[in-house]
Amino acid sequence: MTHTSFNNVLLGDKVELFDQLCCINNNTPLIISEIFEEIRNYDSSMFSFWEEAGLQSKIITYLLHYTIPFYELLESEGKNNVGLLTTQLLSCLAWRTFDNCIDGHESNKVAHLNSIQTCMHLIDYAQFKNLNSTISQVKGHYNVMLEQAIQEAINPIELDHIWKRCSIFLYAPETFATLNETNITTYKNFINYTGLAHDLTDLVSDISGGAISLPIFWMREANEYNWINVKVMKSVYQKARDSVKHVEDYFRQNDIEHKFPMLNHLLKQSSSILNS
Repeated sequence: MTHTSFNNVLLGDKVELFDQLCCINNNTPLIISEIFEEIRNYDSSMFSFWEEAGLQSKIITYLLHYTIPFYELLESEGKNNVGLLTTQLLSCLAWRTFDNCIDGHESNKVAHLNSIQTCMHLIDYAQFKNLNSTISQVKGHYNVMLEQAIQEAINPIELDHIWKRCSIFLYAPETFATLNETNITTYKNFINYTGLAHDLTDLVSDISGGAISLPIFWMREANEYNWINVKVMKSVYQKARDSVKHVEDYFRQNDIEHKFPMLNHLLKQSSSILNS
C-alpha cells in the first residue's frame, strides 16, 4: 500500500460503497487521503505493521463505516480535524485486534501481540497530538468491552448496549471531540443498528465462536436445536425488525437523513439487511 495515495488502497468489496459515499460527498477521497498523510507523518511504520498483521483489508472498512460518519458528526459542530479522524481509525483497529483475541480468529500469541501493538499505537498517537489522553481512559473502554465479551458468552447484549462491544469507538467522540449529547446518542444508535444487522449476517460464525448475539438468542427461542431453516430465520428477522423500531423512530425524529447523509446511507444498507 502506498502511504500517501488513497488510489492504491485495497478497496476490495468496498469499491461500490466508496463510490456511493463519494457521490454524496465528493470530499470523501480527500478526507481519507489526509488521514493517511497524517499517519505517514506520525509513524509510517504503521502501514507495514498493518500489512503484517493482516489488517490492511480492514482499514477501508473502518474508514467508510465508522470514521466517515464521525466526520459528519464533527462537521455539524465545526470541530472537524484530521487528528480526531485519525484517532478514530486507530481506535477501530485497536478494537479489531482486541476482538480477534476474544473470537479466537488467530493464535493467542499472535492475537495478543497485535492487540497490544494497536492499543499502544492509539495511546501514543493521542499523546503525540496532545489530546490529554490517559491510559486510564483507554483502560476504561477495554474494561467495558471485556465485560460485554464475558456477558455475550452467557446472554445476549441488549440492542441499546451493542455499542459497548466496541466501546473504544467512543474514545475520540467523547473524550477528545466532546461531541454534544445528541450526536453521541446518534453515533451509539448508529453502532447499535448497524451492529445488529451485522449479527444477522454472522450467525454461523457466532455459533462456532460460542457468542450469544441477539439473533442467536432469538433463534434458540424459536427452536432449541439451533436449526437454521426458513421458518426460524423469518422469526429471527421479524424480531430484529421489531426491536429496532424505536431506533428508527429516533433517526426520523432527529432528521438524520438530511443532517448526516453519509451516515444515513450506511443505515440504509443495514436496513436492507434487516428487511431482507
